Amino acid sequence: MTSRYKDRQLRLADEIKKRDSDAFLSSSVVDMVYFTGFSGEGLIFYLPDEKPYIITDGRYIEEAMKLKDIKLVQVKPGDGYVKTFCMLIDKPISILCANDFPFKYAEYIRKNSPFKLYDGHDLASELRRTKSKEEISILKKAAEISCMIFYKVKEMLRPSITEKRVAAIIVSESFENADGISFEPIVAFGANSSLPHYKPQSVELKDKDIVLIDMGVKFLGYCGDITRTFIFNGENDLFSERYKLLSDARERAIKSISVGVALSVPEQILRESLGEEQRYFIHSLGHGLGLEIHEKPVLSSVNEVNNVKYFSEGDAFTVEPGLYYPGWGGIRIEDDFVIEDGVVKKITF
Repeated sequence: MTSRYKDRQLRLADEIKKRDSDAFLSSSVVDMVYFTGFSGEGLIFYLPDEKPYIITDGRYIEEAMKLKDIKLVQVKPGDGYVKTFCMLIDKPISILCANDFPFKYAEYIRKNSPFKLYDGHDLASELRRTKSKEEISILKKAAEISCMIFYKVKEMLRPSITEKRVAAIIVSESFENADGISFEPIVAFGANSSLPHYKPQSVELKDKDIVLIDMGVKFLGYCGDITRTFIFNGENDLFSERYKLLSDARERAIKSISVGVALSVPEQILRESLGEEQRYFIHSLGHGLGLEIHEKPVLSSVNEVNNVKYFSEGDAFTVEPGLYYPGWGGIRIEDDFVIEDGVVKKITF
């Protein structure tokens, strides 16, 4: 086992003990990757001071057998993951269940085992929040490739090209230069850019259109995420005015970020800077990045979304304010940041 997995398991063991529980159980591929390196389907079951169990089926056995220092349990045909899990241990123990653990799994365990299940939805996500030097290095590469592809695609834009075609090019370039996309790209022309989660259509690009592109690649499993908004082949005074307002407000928000600052502060500063236009800013300021495109911390003025309420060393996150005007269009500016050695660093360009 590489030291990275052992270290993560030791931190997981500490959290299990702090919560007065005996074990951790998850069906999340991300959790399995993070704690063991296994990327197939199944369950991960971890008892402190033991090797983690990976419960999987014949489709992934060859991959799992390459891993070291795990207890590999193969599901027999017809049994399934959760039934196999219930046969592993015959004594009553308390288990923390990870985020999105299927309800049907939990019900089966309650009815067919002596185990007691408890809510551990935030356990793994809190551990994954703090990025190591190695993880930060990978995130920087994911950010670099994301930016490189964006600028390449921008140069390829021509009148009559469709949103769908641009999105397809982004996907192709992401698989060519990295491990693929970290999420389905958003490509929006004209008034479509006012929809934050717009899906590309067969809309053709015209001169002086607003163009909003939100995209990112995965590199060694870690996600990049950028958004750029601009006018294609022309100028628009109202766009320039609104872009400058958003950009200036964003810079004030970014300058407020440092270790120990409340996660709610940057968005509060941004909204104050936007004045009356803040009513067109309709989502939170940013989100954490890692093996998933949305991780902790959440940069939001609503403190309740965060169990830990302050920026800390090892955080990786986006800052992505937007202004969305129905019928006119939208502007979003998104970059990726890390806090490394106490310094807030922008890793996109």
